[in-house]
Amino acid sequence: MNLKLLIKKHPKIFRLCKQLYRVIYKRNVYALTAPIRTLPDFIVFAADRSGTTSLYHNLQKHPCIYASDHDHLGFFDDNFELGINYYKSFFPTILLKYYVKFRKKYFMTYDVTGQYYRHPRSIKNILKIIPNVKLIAILRNPVDGAYSNYNKNPNLKDIQFEDVIKKELKMFEREKKQIEKNDQHASIMDDSVLVRGLYAHQLETWIKQFPKDQMLFLATEDLTADHNKIFQEIFSFLKLPKYDINYERKNVGKYTEKMKPETRKFLINFYKPHNQKLYDLLGKNFDWDK
Repeated sequence: MNLKLLIKKHPKIFRLCKQLYRVIYKRNVYALTAPIRTLPDFIVFAADRSGTTSLYHNLQKHPCIYASDHDHLGFFDDNFELGINYYKSFFPTILLKYYVKFRKKYFMTYDVTGQYYRHPRSIKNILKIIPNVKLIAILRNPVDGAYSNYNKNPNLKDIQFEDVIKKELKMFEREKKQIEKNDQHASIMDDSVLVRGLYAHQLETWIKQFPKDQMLFLATEDLTADHNKIFQEIFSFLKLPKYDINYERKNVGKYTEKMKPETRKFLINFYKPHNQKLYDLLGKNFDWDK
């Protein structure tokens, strides 16, 4: 019997085994001390390959910001059933929080999990536990994002990028109504390098559920061009003192060859109306259409 069939047949047993393994074995003493640990003050979610790893490592350089145990915790989308104490086990203690606040006046901790934005269940779960949390979304030019996702996918290494695009365009036309309604989009997003860049369809639900003053939208290209300006924008949004970050880029993608100019032009035209919908939704123009 394969694993998927076993899980489907015995979901409660599987869930219990998962809880025992993740909470007791993997988190052990951290899970035991979870009641005296904090929840995050802000969450960073992002388009794929948009700079979340760099943000995770650099944000904690601010003296008032403390990181979770690691990035991509994946709690609100994939591990919510493990419970709040499992989640809290990744964050600093309340004792540290009050010590830092006593010394520095401010304290914040955070969760960086890129894929939250693709899964509507993340919204529902966040609202259950930390409805007032601040949200920072970082988005990458979808043309570059598609090429980056193609290059990092080992299953596509023997297929030309142009052939992948042709195949996915057919899928897009077939699933277009579902995508635009944000219906079942999580599975579609996971399977497609092209459709993941349709940010407006994914972010519309977030904007309906959270007040705008709880959300900050940034572009990867702006972070790369002037990281200090972006970090000051983040700190201002979080109501923290200014601080100059010694920025280090992490997990930078490298490609064996550049995207063909004609392919780039085609994708710019494909994404143009979707980008415009995003700009209208956010009231912010990232100038990706050239």
